[in-house]
Amino acid sequence: MRGKPIVVGGGIEKHSVVAAASTKPKPGGSRTPCRPGRQTALPEVIVVIGDMNKYIHTSKEITRMLVRYTDLIEVFSIDEAFLDVTDTKDRFGGEIAIAKSIKQWIREDFISPATSASGRIN
Repeated sequence: MRGKPIVVGGGIEKHSVVAAASTKPKPGGSRTPCRPGRQTALPEVIVVIGDMNKYIHTSKEITRMLVRYTDLIEVFSIDEAFLDVTDTKDRFGGEIAIAKSIKQWIREDFISPATSASGRIN
């Protein structure tokens, strides 16, 4: 679905909201969060129902991976964490190298089309 106008939320129910939107639907009026009637007003928008169990699983897997770099991790939300790599950064080539390594690992294990057959989250 890369490049298509996608919104993720709870559906089109009255009390649902858009939790995330690709950049394509945003110029047409879909913002996060917004009510579902607004996002579906754009006929080309694809509504994807969120899966909280997958989000929780993915968040836990990523957090487990982050301890490779430091045990000083503050989980802020399901999709945010702060790492204090002050004492470990030199072991991994610096802060930027750590950030790039984390980004690459997430892309390879959770986003890459090649991982879809393994059952991982895409």
